[in-house]
Amino acid sequence: MLDLKAGYKSIKSSLQLWRDVRRRKIGIMLFDTAKTSLTPRKINRIVMVRWDAKLGDAIVSSWFFREIKKAHPETKIEVITTPGMAWLFRDHFGADKIYKSKKRPSLTDLHRLCHEIGQPDLLIHFNPYLKLKDLFFLSCSNAPLIAGLDDEISLINLKYGKITEEVHFSQKFRPLATFCNVDDIDTDYIIPKLPECEERVEAKWPVGSRVIAINPYGSGKSRRLNVDSIRRILDFLTRSYPDVKFCLLHSPEFKAEVAQLCNESEFHFLCSFEHTHR
Repeated sequence: MLDLKAGYKSIKSSLQLWRDVRRRKIGIMLFDTAKTSLTPRKINRIVMVRWDAKLGDAIVSSWFFREIKKAHPETKIEVITTPGMAWLFRDHFGADKIYKSKKRPSLTDLHRLCHEIGQPDLLIHFNPYLKLKDLFFLSCSNAPLIAGLDDEISLINLKYGKITEEVHFSQKFRPLATFCNVDDIDTDYIIPKLPECEERVEAKWPVGSRVIAINPYGSGKSRRLNVDSIRRILDFLTRSYPDVKFCLLHSPEFKAEVAQLCNESEFHFLCSFEHTHR
């Protein structure tokens, strides 16, 4: 039964990959027209595409906002992101304007969004493998400069894929910051401080103990652990570290599942914290 299930998943993944590759080729044929040649100009307005809603990538690249503002206070930085991530860019990273988008917008949504944005001086889209909808969006944009990591795409005239392929995502914005005339770059992250969240944690966090926090529920099914896998990890950890307490982090949809794990007698050191987007 497990072999059949694994085989089904493998076939499904292969078909999805084939579909994405085919759509990308169509997108390149239809939309990938090179931008005009680069001309020196002052960058007064930057728009960053972050509709992928990846919290980790957003935080580790947050220094870019601070360093641009520090070097060029008059420069406006605007962000395209999902409604659930808008608070992070607006309240903590200092974005001047937020454009809210679905994680998977339609072509009509993207065309409308381009019209709303108008003509920024620089558009940043750091997805390393652009799909058809990404290409359509870039082709609709009036930005004379488009920075990206997908060097194969002609629409991107500031190509940082090859020159940053060996570095952590947090450092991939460094060459772009240099292009924007930012010197003495500080790449320390901006970590959001939320007093209400700190109070919730302090009220429940085990005092006077070493604690290991585990987040088995990543974004997307491929990044989540099932109950049996979580149970095996906890079993190993409780046997290896009998004096350590454990905390499971989870979103609201997994509350019942985590409650069941916490109630199991062999994991009596276990507690949980529910996290949500603001």
